[in-house]
Amino acid sequence: MLRRVSITIITVAIILSGLMGCQAPSATPAPTKPPATTAAPAPAPAPSPSPAAFKWPDSLTIISTSGAGNAVAIAWSTPLSRETGMRVRITTEDSQMLRHLAVKNGEAFTTGEMVPPDMMQAVKGYASKEGGPWQARIMYPIAKADSGFATTRDSGIKTPKDIKPGTRIIYMTFAPMGKTLMEALLAWANVDPKSVEWVPAASIEANTTLLRDGRGDIAFGYPTTPYWTQAEAAPRGLAWINLDPKADPAGADRFAKLFPFFDGFAAMTQGPPSTRGVAGMINWSPYVVRADANADLVYNLVKWLDVNWDKYKDGHPWAMEMTIDNLMKLAEHNFVPLHDATVKYLKEKGKWTDAHEKRRQDNIANITAWVDGYKTAMDQASQRGIPIDPNNEAWIKFWEDYKVQAKLPVLANFQKGLG
Repeated sequence: MLRRVSITIITVAIILSGLMGCQAPSATPAPTKPPATTAAPAPAPAPSPSPAAFKWPDSLTIISTSGAGNAVAIAWSTPLSRETGMRVRITTEDSQMLRHLAVKNGEAFTTGEMVPPDMMQAVKGYASKEGGPWQARIMYPIAKADSGFATTRDSGIKTPKDIKPGTRIIYMTFAPMGKTLMEALLAWANVDPKSVEWVPAASIEANTTLLRDGRGDIAFGYPTTPYWTQAEAAPRGLAWINLDPKADPAGADRFAKLFPFFDGFAAMTQGPPSTRGVAGMINWSPYVVRADANADLVYNLVKWLDVNWDKYKDGHPWAMEMTIDNLMKLAEHNFVPLHDATVKYLKEKGKWTDAHEKRRQDNIANITAWVDGYKTAMDQASQRGIPIDPNNEAWIKFWEDYKVQAKLPVLANFQKGLG
Protein backbone atom coordinates (compact mmCIF):
# COMPACT_ATOMS: atom_id res chain seq x y z
CA MET A 1 0.00 0.00 0.00
CA LEU A 2 1.26 3.49 -0.82
CA ARG A 3 2.74 5.44 2.08
CA ARG A 4 0.66 8.40 3.18
CA VAL A 5 2.85 10.83 5.07
CA SER A 6 1.29 14.21 4.48
CA ILE A 7 -2.37 15.18 4.67
CA THR A 8 -3.74 18.67 4.31
CA ILE A 9 -7.28 18.88 5.64
CA ILE A 10 -9.20 22.10 5.87
CA THR A 11 -12.99 22.00 5.95
CA VAL A 12 -15.22 24.93 5.16
CA ALA A 13 -19.06 25.01 5.02
CA ILE A 14 -20.45 26.28 1.73
CA ILE A 15 -23.95 27.73 1.78
CA LEU A 16 -25.81 28.26 -1.45
CA SER A 17 -28.71 30.68 -1.58
CA GLY A 18 -31.85 29.86 -3.57
CA LEU A 19 -33.23 31.95 -6.35
CA MET A 20 -36.74 33.35 -6.14
CA GLY A 21 -38.74 33.47 -9.33
CA CYS A 22 -40.69 36.59 -10.29
CA GLN A 23 -44.53 36.35 -10.17
CA ALA A 24 -46.40 37.36 -13.34
CA PRO A 25 -49.05 40.15 -12.88
CA SER A 26 -52.70 39.01 -12.47
CA ALA A 27 -55.13 39.32 -15.42
CA THR A 28 -57.34 42.50 -15.66
CA PRO A 29 -61.21 42.30 -16.04
CA ALA A 30 -62.61 42.19 -19.60
CA PRO A 31 -63.41 45.74 -20.83
CA THR A 32 -67.04 46.84 -21.48
CA LYS A 33 -65.92 49.40 -24.04
CA PRO A 34 -63.62 49.09 -27.01
CA PRO A 35 -60.05 48.78 -25.81
CA ALA A 36 -57.96 51.88 -25.55
CA THR A 37 -55.47 52.56 -28.26
CA THR A 38 -52.62 52.22 -25.72
CA ALA A 39 -51.79 48.51 -25.28
CA ALA A 40 -51.51 47.10 -21.78
CA PRO A 41 -47.93 46.25 -20.71
CA ALA A 42 -46.84 42.68 -21.46
CA PRO A 43 -46.17 40.43 -18.49
CA ALA A 44 -42.53 40.34 -17.39
CA PRO A 45 -40.76 37.22 -18.71
CA ALA A 46 -39.96 34.54 -16.19
CA PRO A 47 -36.27 34.63 -15.24
CA SER A 48 -34.00 32.00 -16.80
CA PRO A 49 -32.67 29.52 -14.27
CA SER A 50 -29.07 30.22 -13.22
CA PRO A 51 -26.52 27.54 -14.07
CA ALA A 52 -25.79 25.31 -11.13
CA ALA A 53 -22.75 26.48 -9.21
CA PHE A 54 -19.78 24.11 -9.29
CA LYS A 55 -19.57 22.04 -6.14
CA TRP A 56 -16.07 21.03 -5.15
CA PRO A 57 -15.77 17.36 -4.20
CA ASP A 58 -15.27 16.35 -0.60
CA SER A 59 -11.70 15.26 -1.23
CA LEU A 60 -8.89 15.26 -3.78
CA THR A 61 -5.89 12.90 -3.76
CA ILE A 62 -2.48 13.97 -5.03
CA ILE A 63 0.45 11.57 -5.17
CA SER A 64 3.95 13.02 -5.13
CA THR A 65 7.56 12.45 -4.19
CA SER A 66 8.50 12.93 -0.56
CA GLY A 67 10.60 16.00 -1.35
CA ALA A 68 9.84 19.09 -3.41
CA GLY A 69 6.76 17.56 -5.02
CA ASN A 70 5.15 17.18 -1.62
CA ALA A 71 6.15 20.68 -0.51
CA VAL A 72 4.77 22.46 -3.58
CA ALA A 73 1.51 20.50 -3.34
CA ILE A 74 1.10 21.73 0.22
CA ALA A 75 1.86 25.29 -0.92
CA TRP A 76 -1.10 25.54 -3.29
CA SER A 77 -3.52 23.03 -1.78
CA THR A 78 -3.60 24.79 1.60
CA PRO A 79 -5.28 27.98 0.35
CA LEU A 80 -7.38 25.90 -2.07
CA SER A 81 -8.74 23.82 0.81
CA ARG A 82 -9.29 26.86 2.97
CA GLU A 83 -11.38 28.57 0.30
CA THR A 84 -13.32 25.61 -1.11
CA GLY A 85 -13.77 23.26 1.84
CA MET A 86 -12.27 20.43 -0.18
CA ARG A 87 -10.02 18.06 1.72
CA VAL A 88 -6.72 17.55 -0.12
CA ARG A 89 -4.85 14.36 0.66
CA ILE A 90 -1.19 14.32 -0.36
CA THR A 91 0.20 10.79 -0.57
CA THR A 92 3.94 10.37 -1.04
CA GLU A 93 5.62 7.61 -3.03
CA ASP A 94 9.21 7.73 -4.27
CA SER A 95 8.74 5.16 -7.04
CA GLN A 96 7.95 6.96 -10.30
CA MET A 97 6.32 3.82 -11.65
CA LEU A 98 3.96 3.51 -8.67
CA ARG A 99 3.07 7.21 -8.78
CA HIS A 100 1.91 7.01 -12.38
CA LEU A 101 0.20 3.67 -11.89
CA ALA A 102 -1.78 5.24 -9.02
CA VAL A 103 -3.14 7.89 -11.42
CA LYS A 104 -3.62 5.40 -14.25
CA ASN A 105 -5.60 3.08 -11.94
CA GLY A 106 -7.66 5.87 -10.38
CA GLU A 107 -6.11 5.64 -6.91
CA ALA A 108 -4.97 9.26 -7.15
CA PHE A 109 -6.35 12.17 -9.14
CA THR A 110 -3.01 13.63 -10.22
CA THR A 111 0.76 13.44 -9.92
CA GLY A 112 3.12 16.29 -10.67
CA GLU A 113 5.85 15.21 -13.06
CA MET A 114 6.52 14.41 -16.68
CA VAL A 115 4.94 11.18 -17.91
CA PRO A 116 7.84 8.74 -18.35
CA PRO A 117 8.36 8.08 -22.07
CA ASP A 118 9.51 4.57 -21.16
CA MET A 119 6.10 3.94 -19.58
CA MET A 120 4.27 5.17 -22.68
CA GLN A 121 6.41 2.87 -24.83
CA ALA A 122 6.36 -0.05 -22.34
CA VAL A 123 10.14 -0.18 -22.09
CA LYS A 124 11.73 -2.81 -19.86
CA GLY A 125 10.14 -2.65 -16.38
CA TYR A 126 7.03 -0.96 -17.74
CA ALA A 127 6.28 -3.87 -20.11
CA SER A 128 3.87 -5.49 -17.65
CA LYS A 129 0.12 -6.05 -17.59
CA GLU A 130 -0.30 -3.08 -15.25
CA GLY A 131 2.29 -0.83 -16.87
CA GLY A 132 2.56 0.40 -20.40
CA PRO A 133 0.89 3.31 -22.22
CA TRP A 134 -2.26 4.98 -20.92
CA GLN A 135 -4.47 7.93 -21.82
CA ALA A 136 -2.63 10.56 -19.81
CA ARG A 137 -3.42 14.26 -20.09
CA ILE A 138 -1.66 17.41 -18.90
CA MET A 139 -3.66 19.49 -16.44
CA TYR A 140 -1.31 22.29 -15.31
CA PRO A 141 2.43 22.98 -14.88
CA ILE A 142 4.20 22.24 -11.62
CA ALA A 143 7.82 23.26 -12.26
CA LYS A 144 10.60 24.11 -14.65
CA ALA A 145 13.30 21.49 -14.26
CA ASP A 146 16.95 21.82 -15.23
CA SER A 147 19.01 18.68 -15.77
CA GLY A 148 22.43 17.85 -17.10
CA PHE A 149 25.55 15.73 -16.93
CA ALA A 150 27.81 16.26 -13.94
CA THR A 151 31.52 15.63 -13.62
CA THR A 152 34.24 16.86 -11.26
CA ARG A 153 36.25 20.07 -11.53
CA ASP A 154 39.48 18.16 -12.15
CA SER A 155 38.11 15.81 -14.85
CA GLY A 156 38.95 18.09 -17.78
CA ILE A 157 35.55 17.32 -19.33
CA LYS A 158 33.88 20.60 -20.28
CA THR A 159 31.92 19.67 -23.43
CA PRO A 160 30.76 16.37 -24.97
CA LYS A 161 33.78 16.49 -27.30
CA ASP A 162 36.04 16.01 -24.26
CA ILE A 163 34.61 12.53 -23.63
CA LYS A 164 36.99 9.80 -24.82
CA PRO A 165 37.08 5.98 -24.90
CA GLY A 166 37.74 4.63 -21.42
CA THR A 167 35.65 7.31 -19.70
CA ARG A 168 33.74 5.85 -16.73
CA ILE A 169 30.04 6.44 -17.34
CA ILE A 170 27.69 6.15 -14.34
CA TYR A 171 24.19 5.06 -15.33
CA MET A 172 21.01 4.66 -13.27
CA THR A 173 19.91 1.03 -13.17
CA PHE A 174 16.68 2.01 -11.36
CA ALA A 175 15.45 4.10 -14.34
CA PRO A 176 14.43 2.03 -17.40
CA MET A 177 15.96 4.60 -19.77
CA GLY A 178 18.90 5.48 -17.53
CA LYS A 179 21.44 3.89 -19.84
CA THR A 180 19.79 5.26 -22.99
CA LEU A 181 20.25 8.77 -21.60
CA MET A 182 23.99 8.23 -21.19
CA GLU A 183 24.20 6.61 -24.63
CA ALA A 184 22.67 9.79 -26.05
CA LEU A 185 25.49 11.81 -24.49
CA LEU A 186 28.03 9.42 -26.03
CA ALA A 187 26.29 9.87 -29.39
CA TRP A 188 26.82 13.62 -29.08
CA ALA A 189 30.49 12.94 -28.25
CA ASN A 190 30.69 10.48 -31.17
CA VAL A 191 32.11 7.83 -28.82
CA ASP A 192 31.26 4.14 -29.19
CA PRO A 193 29.33 2.96 -26.08
CA LYS A 194 31.37 -0.25 -26.15
CA SER A 195 34.58 1.72 -25.66
CA VAL A 196 33.65 3.24 -22.29
CA GLU A 197 33.48 1.74 -18.79
CA TRP A 198 29.92 1.42 -17.49
CA VAL A 199 29.39 2.01 -13.76
CA PRO A 200 25.93 1.00 -12.46
CA ALA A 201 24.14 3.10 -9.82
CA ALA A 202 21.24 1.50 -7.95
CA SER A 203 19.82 4.70 -6.42
CA ILE A 204 19.80 8.49 -6.76
CA GLU A 205 22.19 8.74 -3.82
CA ALA A 206 24.57 6.17 -5.34
CA ASN A 207 24.49 8.05 -8.64
CA THR A 208 26.06 11.10 -7.01
CA THR A 209 28.20 9.26 -4.48
CA LEU A 210 30.00 7.27 -7.19
CA LEU A 211 30.95 10.52 -8.92
CA ARG A 212 31.89 12.33 -5.72
CA ASP A 213 34.09 9.45 -4.53
CA GLY A 214 35.94 9.20 -7.85
CA ARG A 215 34.52 5.84 -8.95
CA GLY A 216 33.00 7.35 -12.08
CA ASP A 217 33.60 10.34 -14.36
CA ILE A 218 30.13 11.42 -15.55
CA ALA A 219 26.63 11.10 -14.11
CA PHE A 220 23.22 12.49 -15.08
CA GLY A 221 21.25 14.54 -12.58
CA TYR A 222 18.77 17.23 -11.62
CA PRO A 223 20.94 19.83 -9.85
CA THR A 224 18.22 20.71 -7.31
CA THR A 225 18.63 17.26 -5.71
CA PRO A 226 20.40 17.82 -2.35
CA TYR A 227 23.06 15.21 -3.13
CA TRP A 228 24.54 17.53 -5.78
CA THR A 229 25.03 20.30 -3.23
CA GLN A 230 26.95 17.80 -1.10
CA ALA A 231 29.03 16.76 -4.11
CA GLU A 232 29.89 20.39 -4.85
CA ALA A 233 31.24 20.77 -1.31
CA ALA A 234 33.42 17.65 -1.63
CA PRO A 235 37.20 18.02 -2.25
CA ARG A 236 36.97 17.34 -6.01
CA GLY A 237 34.06 19.74 -6.42
CA LEU A 238 31.49 19.65 -9.18
CA ALA A 239 31.27 20.75 -12.80
CA TRP A 240 28.66 20.31 -15.54
CA ILE A 241 29.13 19.45 -19.20
CA ASN A 242 28.08 22.34 -21.43
CA LEU A 243 25.35 21.14 -23.83
CA ASP A 244 25.48 23.97 -26.36
CA PRO A 245 23.82 22.88 -29.64
CA LYS A 246 25.15 25.96 -31.43
CA ALA A 247 28.72 24.79 -30.85
CA ASP A 248 27.98 21.34 -32.31
CA PRO A 249 24.61 21.13 -34.11
CA ALA A 250 25.31 17.66 -35.52
CA GLY A 251 26.19 16.28 -32.08
CA ALA A 252 23.10 17.82 -30.51
CA ASP A 253 20.98 16.28 -33.25
CA ARG A 254 22.44 12.83 -32.58
CA PHE A 255 21.64 13.28 -28.90
CA ALA A 256 18.03 14.32 -29.54
CA LYS A 257 17.39 11.38 -31.85
CA LEU A 258 18.34 8.92 -29.11
CA PHE A 259 16.71 10.85 -26.25
CA PRO A 260 14.01 13.26 -27.51
CA PHE A 261 12.15 13.64 -24.21
CA PHE A 262 13.12 17.15 -23.21
CA ASP A 263 11.96 20.62 -24.21
CA GLY A 264 15.22 22.24 -25.21
CA PHE A 265 18.74 23.25 -24.23
CA ALA A 266 19.15 26.29 -22.00
CA ALA A 267 21.49 27.82 -19.44
CA MET A 268 20.72 26.22 -16.08
CA THR A 269 19.48 28.50 -13.29
CA GLN A 270 18.83 25.99 -10.50
CA GLY A 271 20.93 24.02 -8.07
CA PRO A 272 24.49 24.71 -6.80
CA PRO A 273 26.63 27.57 -8.17
CA SER A 274 28.48 25.23 -10.57
CA THR A 275 25.39 25.14 -12.85
CA ARG A 276 25.26 28.88 -13.54
CA GLY A 277 25.76 29.73 -17.18
CA VAL A 278 26.19 26.09 -18.22
CA ALA A 279 23.75 24.80 -20.83
CA GLY A 280 21.74 21.79 -19.80
CA MET A 281 18.38 20.30 -20.70
CA ILE A 282 15.16 22.01 -19.71
CA ASN A 283 11.72 20.52 -19.05
CA TRP A 284 8.43 21.98 -17.89
CA SER A 285 6.91 19.33 -15.65
CA PRO A 286 3.11 19.00 -15.53
CA TYR A 287 0.42 17.74 -13.22
CA VAL A 288 -1.09 14.84 -15.18
CA VAL A 289 -4.53 13.25 -14.95
CA ARG A 290 -6.46 10.59 -16.83
CA ALA A 291 -8.21 11.62 -20.04
CA ASP A 292 -11.54 10.76 -18.43
CA ALA A 293 -10.88 12.80 -15.28
CA ASN A 294 -13.88 14.88 -14.17
CA ALA A 295 -13.91 17.79 -16.64
CA ASP A 296 -15.63 20.23 -14.27
CA LEU A 297 -13.07 19.52 -11.57
CA VAL A 298 -10.12 19.89 -13.96
CA TYR A 299 -11.51 23.14 -15.36
CA ASN A 300 -12.11 24.67 -11.93
CA LEU A 301 -8.72 23.55 -10.62
CA VAL A 302 -6.97 25.11 -13.61
CA LYS A 303 -8.96 28.31 -13.19
CA TRP A 304 -8.30 28.46 -9.45
CA LEU A 305 -4.55 27.86 -9.89
CA ASP A 306 -4.36 30.64 -12.48
CA VAL A 307 -6.53 33.22 -10.72
CA ASN A 308 -5.06 32.60 -7.26
CA TRP A 309 -1.36 32.33 -8.19
CA ASP A 310 -0.45 35.24 -5.88
CA LYS A 311 -1.81 33.28 -2.92
CA TYR A 312 0.64 30.38 -3.26
CA LYS A 313 3.54 31.47 -5.52
CA ASP A 314 5.82 32.23 -2.57
CA GLY A 315 5.08 28.94 -0.83
CA HIS A 316 7.76 27.04 -2.73
CA PRO A 317 10.29 27.89 -5.50
CA TRP A 318 8.49 25.55 -7.91
CA ALA A 319 5.20 27.37 -7.36
CA MET A 320 6.63 30.43 -9.13
CA GLU A 321 6.57 28.35 -12.34
CA MET A 322 2.87 27.41 -12.04
CA THR A 323 1.69 29.91 -14.64
CA ILE A 324 -0.42 29.99 -17.77
CA ASP A 325 2.67 30.94 -19.79
CA ASN A 326 4.38 27.70 -18.74
CA LEU A 327 1.18 25.79 -19.45
CA MET A 328 1.42 27.05 -23.01
CA LYS A 329 5.04 25.86 -23.17
CA LEU A 330 3.83 22.40 -22.21
CA ALA A 331 1.22 22.60 -24.97
CA GLU A 332 3.90 23.51 -27.49
CA HIS A 333 6.60 21.05 -26.40
CA ASN A 334 5.31 17.96 -24.62
CA PHE A 335 4.21 14.76 -26.36
CA VAL A 336 1.36 14.35 -23.85
CA PRO A 337 -1.80 16.27 -24.85
CA LEU A 338 -3.60 18.77 -22.65
CA HIS A 339 -6.86 17.74 -21.00
CA ASP A 340 -10.09 18.87 -22.71
CA ALA A 341 -11.05 21.02 -19.72
CA THR A 342 -7.63 22.70 -19.63
CA VAL A 343 -8.07 23.59 -23.29
CA LYS A 344 -11.54 24.97 -22.56
CA TYR A 345 -10.02 27.40 -20.05
CA LEU A 346 -7.23 28.42 -22.42
CA LYS A 347 -9.80 29.14 -25.12
CA GLU A 348 -11.63 31.45 -22.72
CA LYS A 349 -8.32 33.20 -22.03
CA GLY A 350 -7.74 33.67 -25.78
CA LYS A 351 -4.56 31.58 -25.67
CA TRP A 352 -5.59 28.58 -27.78
CA THR A 353 -5.12 28.51 -31.54
CA ASP A 354 -5.96 26.11 -34.34
CA ALA A 355 -2.27 25.19 -34.49
CA HIS A 356 -2.30 24.22 -30.80
CA GLU A 357 -5.38 22.07 -31.33
CA LYS A 358 -3.92 20.33 -34.38
CA ARG A 359 -0.81 19.40 -32.45
CA ARG A 360 -2.93 18.20 -29.52
CA GLN A 361 -5.01 15.99 -31.78
CA ASP A 362 -1.81 14.57 -33.29
CA ASN A 363 -0.56 13.79 -29.76
CA ILE A 364 -3.88 12.13 -28.86
CA ALA A 365 -3.71 10.00 -32.01
CA ASN A 366 -0.11 8.99 -31.23
CA ILE A 367 -0.85 7.96 -27.65
CA THR A 368 -4.02 6.14 -28.71
CA ALA A 369 -1.99 4.16 -31.23
CA TRP A 370 0.36 3.04 -28.44
CA VAL A 371 -2.48 2.23 -26.01
CA ASP A 372 -4.35 0.18 -28.62
CA GLY A 373 -1.17 -1.40 -29.95
CA TYR A 374 -0.01 -2.50 -26.50
CA LYS A 375 -3.38 -4.10 -25.76
CA THR A 376 -3.35 -5.92 -29.09
CA ALA A 377 0.21 -7.14 -28.52
CA MET A 378 -0.68 -8.46 -25.05
CA ASP A 379 -3.78 -10.23 -26.44
CA GLN A 380 -1.79 -11.85 -29.23
CA ALA A 381 1.02 -12.89 -26.87
CA SER A 382 -1.46 -14.42 -24.42
CA GLN A 383 -3.10 -16.38 -27.24
CA ARG A 384 0.31 -17.83 -28.04
CA GLY A 385 0.96 -18.74 -24.42
CA ILE A 386 3.60 -16.04 -23.86
CA PRO A 387 3.39 -14.67 -20.28
CA ILE A 388 3.24 -10.88 -20.07
CA ASP A 389 6.20 -10.25 -17.79
CA PRO A 390 9.01 -7.67 -18.19
CA ASN A 391 11.45 -10.38 -17.07
CA ASN A 392 10.27 -12.76 -19.81
CA GLU A 393 12.62 -12.39 -22.79
CA ALA A 394 10.10 -14.03 -25.14
CA TRP A 395 7.50 -11.36 -24.30
CA ILE A 396 9.97 -8.49 -24.63
CA LYS A 397 11.07 -9.76 -28.05
CA PHE A 398 7.44 -10.22 -29.13
CA TRP A 399 6.59 -6.65 -28.05
CA GLU A 400 9.66 -5.14 -29.69
CA ASP A 401 8.87 -6.93 -32.95
CA TYR A 402 5.24 -5.82 -32.75
CA LYS A 403 6.28 -2.16 -32.39
CA VAL A 404 8.19 -2.39 -35.67
CA GLN A 405 5.52 -4.32 -37.56
CA ALA A 406 2.72 -2.03 -36.37
CA LYS A 407 4.81 1.05 -37.19
CA LEU A 408 3.85 2.73 -33.93
CA PRO A 409 4.45 6.50 -34.10
CA VAL A 410 7.45 8.18 -32.55
CA LEU A 411 6.78 9.84 -29.20
CA ALA A 412 9.01 12.87 -28.76
CA ASN A 413 9.01 16.35 -27.32
CA PHE A 414 9.45 19.34 -29.60
CA GLN A 415 12.79 20.87 -28.69
CA LYS A 416 14.11 24.35 -29.18
CA GLY A 417 17.69 25.49 -29.20
CA LEU A 418 19.78 27.23 -26.59
CA GLY A 419 18.01 30.27 -25.19
